[in-house]
Amino acid sequence: MNTDWLDKYRPQKSSDVLGDKFYAKHINTFLGQFSDANLAKLAATKTVTKGPKGKKATKNVSGSKTAPAKKAPVTKANNKTKSLLMNPNLFIIGKNGIGKSLIVDILLQENSFEKITVNLANVIPAKKTKKTQKNEPIKTQKAPTGSSRSVDVVYASIAGNRNAMIKNGENTSINYAKSKSALVFDDISTISNSKEKEAVKALIKMNNKLRKFPIIIISNTKHNKLVNEIHKMVSYNILKEGKIEKTSNEIKMRPPDYQEIEKFVKHICKEEKLKLIDNKDEDQNIYEEIIFNSQFDIRKLIYSLEELKLLYEDDEPAGINHDKFRKYQESAKMKDIDPNIYEATELLLNQYTGISDSITLYSEERATIPLMIHENYPLNIKLNYPMLSALKQMEMICEISKNISESDKIDGIIYSHQCWNLQSIHGFYGCVMPSYHINKTPNKLSIKEKDRYVYAQDYTKTSTRKINNKVIRKSRENIFLKKMMTNDFLHITNILKKLLLNGEYDKIMEIILAHNITCKEMESIINIDRITKPKFILGTVARNVIKDKLKDAMPTKYVIKHGDKIKVVK
Repeated sequence: MNTDWLDKYRPQKSSDVLGDKFYAKHINTFLGQFSDANLAKLAATKTVTKGPKGKKATKNVSGSKTAPAKKAPVTKANNKTKSLLMNPNLFIIGKNGIGKSLIVDILLQENSFEKITVNLANVIPAKKTKKTQKNEPIKTQKAPTGSSRSVDVVYASIAGNRNAMIKNGENTSINYAKSKSALVFDDISTISNSKEKEAVKALIKMNNKLRKFPIIIISNTKHNKLVNEIHKMVSYNILKEGKIEKTSNEIKMRPPDYQEIEKFVKHICKEEKLKLIDNKDEDQNIYEEIIFNSQFDIRKLIYSLEELKLLYEDDEPAGINHDKFRKYQESAKMKDIDPNIYEATELLLNQYTGISDSITLYSEERATIPLMIHENYPLNIKLNYPMLSALKQMEMICEISKNISESDKIDGIIYSHQCWNLQSIHGFYGCVMPSYHINKTPNKLSIKEKDRYVYAQDYTKTSTRKINNKVIRKSRENIFLKKMMTNDFLHITNILKKLLLNGEYDKIMEIILAHNITCKEMESIINIDRITKPKFILGTVARNVIKDKLKDAMPTKYVIKHGDKIKVVK
């Protein structure tokens, strides 16, 4: 189809873009970090903090040693270096067709940035393999062949991007000047290749460290593991009320308001002389019907108006009324919107629409949505049925939990016996029946509590349980721990944690030597009780102290004497 209207009504400046102006302001602030003035401040800060390099002591003519050059003292400016470029990566999330890529392109142009896109298929990410004796990971990667390039080369080429500048309009005298570049990853939720995913993460991670240019990542609202990982990678710490809190540098874009879209439609109709007429017996006006038919997708809205103009051009004096628009709707199908897991959970818990519709929502994420229902249905009952007694609420929870229990049994059969034809039955017990039972009681409030929903914890707890069982099974290979029960390991975990927090390393050594366990095994045992408590991280200082004490406690194998020096080998 001809896209003349789409180009014609494409905004030329950020102030013309439909939607909340906060999004443009946020992106402008982000790009402002890489302005020439800010980069000049950053360069000046580095110059102040650099200082002369330290040199070894050298002999002069007389034979006496000269003192080595001292490094410049660290100044306060050293702490300001990172604050000038605090957030080098920006994550933009929103539904399809609301103008995420459009506003990014316009603002990059207004801020004199060149948009760079990378063919991820040609990028070779680094891989961690073995470790050296000092526990330092060795990064290896395939040798680049053909057009393929390593992550380091791609990053360096973007950071040193240069544009040709032609003087006096002559091609013979070409100068190259460094330009401001911004790397843009558009619609990353569609990336399925594992190497391409690793390449994206490697470039973002490198930019977090080097901060040479802005990276903008654009995604839709579809649930995706890569999206969750990038969400964590673009986070940073802020000081709030004396406490350090982690926040993410992201923008969640929403569709424009109805009034703003209606004004935009009237502007197009006026420019194109497209006459829209309301029927007197209709409750909904023609503008409202067209906008809701487009599902607030601006691109689809412009296409629809152009199609209406072409279809009813001969009937222009009469105009387009509701009847003509409904005839157009018969041939123009509304786009299928795939709800994300939070939206699907809200639809199932707040409205029962029948078996087929519920199974369709279940099919979007067969493994995750039943778990989301299981995790969040008690909250839905509590918020939407305040008039019910506690006993009635418990009866409803009991009825739903029976169906979820059946779905869990079927899920086990599906994966243990590879019976994939039972998936619809799994969806029936896990989604359809809970949706029916939670909505069958009249006078439900149907509060939209999507923002309060939490991600299913079953995945993490299941994997933690398997890890704990593996640690306990391996620990029982030790003759001193062979007869210990699971509760005994939990008691040891609590004892070791308290001793570590109090710095009582001598008592820890007594336990380690009495049970003949290593520092690494002790750390694994400490983290057995991780389901109800966060992971315990053994600090570097504590680890080194324990290792030194273990080394001192080990018996001597042999002694090497070399002149006045004695080396004891443990």
